[in-house]
Amino acid sequence: MKILSFITLLLVSSSVLAEKLDYQLESGVFKTSEGIIPAGCFGQLITELNGDDTVAAIYLNRTSFRGCIDANNPYPGGNENDISYTVKKDLGNNIFNITVRQKIHGSMKYSDSNIIVQFANKKYFLKDKSTKIVLSLEKIGEW
Repeated sequence: MKILSFITLLLVSSSVLAEKLDYQLESGVFKTSEGIIPAGCFGQLITELNGDDTVAAIYLNRTSFRGCIDANNPYPGGNENDISYTVKKDLGNNIFNITVRQKIHGSMKYSDSNIIVQFANKKYFLKDKSTKIVLSLEKIGEW
């Protein structure tokens, strides 16, 4: 039984390691081969001040249309210039603790959301029946 568990662990670990994700963290900024990931992409994952916590994941790269990186509006919830993020900790396995700061126009000044995000490849089915691997950003918790 222990040998079977060990083999299963090795197979799962090797498949995770074999999965190459198209992103990197440079000088506190996440980038992909398509460019810098806008702060507004992270802003979409925050819990709104009214308590709405409705967005679990976003496509960063192109599906059949634009992903968040090259979207006309990477932060449809408001003004992208009001959003910034700071990477607090790399937890391994493409998981990060980040703080997303939203500037608030008023006495509150700003709101911080401490969220746990994970980068993952997702299979996307195109109209022509082909598939494409698309990098996504997922909110998997809070810290």
